[in-house]
Amino acid sequence: MSNIKCFGEVQIETKPCDIVLSRKKTKQAQIMVPTVQTRSIENIKLKENKTITTKGKNIYECCIIPDGRMAFTYYYAHAVRVFSDTGLKDFEVKMPCAVYDILYISKDDTLAVTSGGSSHHCITIIDVQRKQITKTISINSHIYGIALRENKLIYSGQFKGILMIDLSDESINPIVRDKMPPFCYIATFRNQIYHTNTETHAVTCYDQQGKPKMDIQK
Repeated sequence: MSNIKCFGEVQIETKPCDIVLSRKKTKQAQIMVPTVQTRSIENIKLKENKTITTKGKNIYECCIIPDGRMAFTYYYAHAVRVFSDTGLKDFEVKMPCAVYDILYISKDDTLAVTSGGSSHHCITIIDVQRKQITKTISINSHIYGIALRENKLIYSGQFKGILMIDLSDESINPIVRDKMPPFCYIATFRNQIYHTNTETHAVTCYDQQGKPKMDIQK
């Protein structure tokens, strides 16, 4: 091995090549975010769509059933009447007391009705398919406006505040402990609760814990 002076040879060969440099941002897809223009409530215009002629007086509330039927509360007649979308009477349920507010519960196809200023303080549940009362839940106050959140009813109790009743076990928990006047209504939107006040002529927005967020004055 000591006599070997050369073992192969090394050659270096150079070739031209193209290197393409690209900016990362040029490959990113452009996300177009549409601008949503806010509308003032002052610019909202209501248009009459349909008129339903019903017999009776003192119709306090109504709600729309998903199939298009409409349910109305006849306060002094102690009745809930359901009409088709063309105004034909479908059925009537005689109630044990006056009836004030009403809403539809899709989970079990029922109507929940409040007793207002009646001496019977209760929420009455009506089965829409069977067209009859299936349950009466006793409440410890006059009960007016009512709203639904999941399987819970949120209602306005006179002098008791805003309360929530779980329909699964009928347990009642207070949300707002302020003494509320009669004839108040309730609505929910997302995580807010909106409550009307017949004495202050205002609508108060509360969060889920019952903390007031804002007042809307007349």
